[in-house]
Amino acid sequence: MRNSHMEEVQPLRKADASGEDVSVPPASMAQEQSWRCGSVVDITITVGVCVLYTLVGPLLILNNKYVLTSGFPYPIVLTSLTQAATVVFAVAAALLSRMRCIEWEMPRREFDGTLIRASVVVGFAAATCLCAGNSAYLYLSVSFIEILKGYAPLVTMMMQGFFGIGYPERKPVLAVLASCVGTTIASAGEVHASPVGLLIFFSSMYFEATRLILTQKLLGQYKMHVVEALLYISPATFVFTAAAAATI
Repeated sequence: MRNSHMEEVQPLRKADASGEDVSVPPASMAQEQSWRCGSVVDITITVGVCVLYTLVGPLLILNNKYVLTSGFPYPIVLTSLTQAATVVFAVAAALLSRMRCIEWEMPRREFDGTLIRASVVVGFAAATCLCAGNSAYLYLSVSFIEILKGYAPLVTMMMQGFFGIGYPERKPVLAVLASCVGTTIASAGEVHASPVGLLIFFSSMYFEATRLILTQKLLGQYKMHVVEALLYISPATFVFTAAAAATI
């Protein structure tokens, strides 16, 4: 009879070229070691990056709201400028990697028409999402917009079903629905809800979910680093936002 307690995972043994046995850690052990921080410096950097990300997001939202409501009511122009800065950052990071100035190395890829077309499609979805998202600040308050973002998981699940990816299991679905009920209750007291602003904001949310799904379906096979993905997607996003800013 097997012991009811969980057995300790033992490393596998494998013969090397000289015929001697060497220990090979199992996949679970290797994965656990890959997620483990190696030193205090690694932990400090990880915590610092998380804190920086937490601070930059709200500051960017407040900055966009301030700019758009302080004499510059051009959200699409603002979006195109931010995408131009993203292109500059991505190109600079790629050049630094070529010069061995940073640890990450930009992989050399042959010309791939499928990759270019996929980047253009994802860039269009990202451009539409960003333009609509910034435009919503002209009609809705920042606090109300942040409350409405509670519907994002529900919208993403709906778009997953639309693209044929499938739905998650019952428990996550129930959790998302419960969150949406709370979001509805919290937003019920908003007295400055603009129908145009709501339409623009939810359009942004649907295109954001579309961007995420298209990124997974079209670019997931390339296993890109985040900087490399920006290098392919941000130029297309900038072109679409600049064209919209010039015509609208």
